[in-house]
Amino acid sequence: MNSSWRDFISQRGASYSNDSNTVFSDKVTDPDNTNLIADLSYLGIIKISGEDSETFLQGQTSNDVRKVDDTQGQLGSYCSPKGRILATFHLLKQADGYYMILDKSLLEATLKRLRMFVLMS
Repeated sequence: MNSSWRDFISQRGASYSNDSNTVFSDKVTDPDNTNLIADLSYLGIIKISGEDSETFLQGQTSNDVRKVDDTQGQLGSYCSPKGRILATFHLLKQADGYYMILDKSLLEATLKRLRMFVLMS
């Protein structure tokens, strides 16, 4: 970890259980109490882009992807053909594509399954 970043978050309430694990208190803020620092290392991101990305996601997720834009995201799920939830995620859209934000432990399995269906769409 960058030493200046480590010093910065240490001054705001972070501590370390060893060299690689950072432990945050419930709330770590800046001196003005206006910004919050939170540990998001448990999250992963999948970017879906291309001219057919909206159509692809519409067919693969529980979301009405047409309602996602640069001002509004959605909470959605990725399900098996039997309707069993495989992953839940937040879907966001920016100019360069869609972003699925999900638990890092589900990232590889979800990405692998999505790739299986890319060729068919």
